Amino acid sequence: MSANSIHCLVYSHPTVVQRLREAAFKPLAGRILVELAPEPTLAHALGLETPASFPGVAGILAKKHPLGDLAVELRELPVPIVLAPGAETSPKALEDAVALLPDHGTHGQISILVHVRDLDLIRFALASVDKLSVLWDLADLPGSSLTGLADFLAAEDLLTPGFWGGFHPYEHPDRPVPPENREAMEQILAPFAATA
Repeated sequence: MSANSIHCLVYSHPTVVQRLREAAFKPLAGRILVELAPEPTLAHALGLETPASFPGVAGILAKKHPLGDLAVELRELPVPIVLAPGAETSPKALEDAVALLPDHGTHGQISILVHVRDLDLIRFALASVDKLSVLWDLADLPGSSLTGLADFLAAEDLLTPGFWGGFHPYEHPDRPVPPENREAMEQILAPFAATA
């Protein structure tokens, strides 16, 4: 049995980091967050600069970097986060690191944050993931990234009660939601809603 459960949180916009302290989202954060991306995205939303030498989650490939040592604690987040590498990193290194997470240390629930446009990263991460949820800023037009994800999850039969953690829409106070976004969202969410 694995020491850790892995929850993949697919998000649409970096504003997701500003929502994870809220009661509705806090349980999704688990015990430690990992940004799965080839280069920094969430650091910018947190007002940070990631040093070019920072390896991100790929740092666990070198046995000298336990996952907890790579994480930073920030008042904006409910749990520590391992940010993306400071310099572009190969997808293969990220894939190999994610494969180690289930048995890397004893963190309990590790939540991996992956942007919806990174469907290839989501696909390879799924081999190590126990649950998947989508956190969507309603100001983002639900276009081909979301439909591609929905089609992929449906085709792979991953919209099952044990694996599917739900679709969690939210609104950010600084990002107005156009009415056409709500209408498009209803159509795109039909496959997700059918599994609820």
